[in-house]
Amino acid sequence: MKIKIVCLLMMVLTILCPLLLFQVQDYMDQTKSYAMPHTSIDDIVLKKHPIIASIYNEFYSSVDNDYFNYDYTDISVYDKDIQEKLIDMKKIYEEEINALLTYKVLKPEELQLSDQHFTLNFGYLNTRFKKNQNVFPLSQIYEIRKDGSESANFILLKDVHKISKLSIYRTMTPKTSEELKAITWAYIQYLGLEDLDDWQYTAYGYESYSAKIQVYCDMSQVGEPQYELNVGICPIGQHSKIYNAIIMQ
Repeated sequence: MKIKIVCLLMMVLTILCPLLLFQVQDYMDQTKSYAMPHTSIDDIVLKKHPIIASIYNEFYSSVDNDYFNYDYTDISVYDKDIQEKLIDMKKIYEEEINALLTYKVLKPEELQLSDQHFTLNFGYLNTRFKKNQNVFPLSQIYEIRKDGSESANFILLKDVHKISKLSIYRTMTPKTSEELKAITWAYIQYLGLEDLDDWQYTAYGYESYSAKIQVYCDMSQVGEPQYELNVGICPIGQHSKIYNAIIMQ
């Protein structure tokens, strides 16, 4: 009887051990941060354009799902230290979104602005204000209707004061391929990367092999009257994965 029990335990362990190992490995893969492959990018390019390292760090770092939605409609409800941090992020966001308007990456009507100036007086900043935090997402909902909502989402990298991704959901006229290409180049100018001399335009946007980055602008229909406009920067070769992930949702 004891021999049967021992044999049974050995069989159970034989089955469970590999599963446990896979689970541990999966957890480690999800929580670890990935170092940027500096050796594959020219050091001069990295020193001149810190945003490149910041983009790689954002892209290959693990996703942190522990956040709180801070509402800009009334920040007086939060503690004083949180209010100060929200005001600091408000200033950065206003400066950067107004820069996007200046470079014509965005149009005022796409953010439902009555003039050319953006002021952050509503929306949700998704964060916990953790130590060394660099990625600060912002979401704004302009209108909710039966046929779909109109909104905007941004991701700001605090260390370089640049918006690395944005998505606009609204009723709008589809943009031509030439318009999308022009927006992509305008976004490159906003990022301060126009001096890279090896930009090439491909099916996925502009690519720089010296900096190993890709800048994209695409548009897709998400409803009968609604379209989604996506603009962003990512490590080279990754935009197709981002696009496919959006399509699969």
